[in-house]
Amino acid sequence: MMSDANLFERLLGDALQGMNAPVRRLHRGASAEYRGSATVERGRSFLANGFCDWGRLPCSVSDAPLRFRLDVDGESETWTRFFSGSGPMVSRVEASGGLLREQLGPAQLDFELSVRQGVLYWRAVKLRVWGIPVPRAAYDFRARVSGEGTQYRFEIEAHLALVGLLVRYQGALDVD
Repeated sequence: MMSDANLFERLLGDALQGMNAPVRRLHRGASAEYRGSATVERGRSFLANGFCDWGRLPCSVSDAPLRFRLDVDGESETWTRFFSGSGPMVSRVEASGGLLREQLGPAQLDFELSVRQGVLYWRAVKLRVWGIPVPRAAYDFRARVSGEGTQYRFEIEAHLALVGLLVRYQGALDVD
C-alpha cells in the first residue's frame, strides 16, 4: 500500500517542516536534478582506496562541480551523484522499519534519522555487505544536512575499523 506522504515525510513526520527550505525542497518527493560543488577526501590507505573503488565512491577532489539527480519511483528514490573526476555513484533509498535504507552497490545501510535545531542527522545503525551483517563496532557512517539561503548543505563521513577514514565529502547543492 502506497502512502500519500513522501519518503522523508514518512520517516521524519512533522520534523521535516522544521527544516530550512532547501532541505524541504530537495526531500519533497519529486524527481529533479541539482548542481553544486563538493570536496571529497578518500582515506589514504591501500585498503580504504580499495573499498572506495569497489563501492564506486568518489575520488578525492577539492571544491569541484557536482551534479545530483533524484529519481522518485513510488515509495523509493534513486540518487545519482556525479562527482567531478569519478563515475556515477548510484544508490537506492527507501523506508524500512522506521529507518532509511540505502543500497549502494553490494552495501546496504540502515540509517537512523533525527532533527536537532533544524539540522538533519543520519547515523548508520545496520550494515550488510552482500547480505552479510557487519558488526556495529566495525563501522561509523554519519551525515549532517542543513539548508542555508538556496543551498542544501551536506557533510558525509564513513569510517571502517582497521581501515580508518573510508571517505569524507562535503559541499552544497543549489536547490532554488
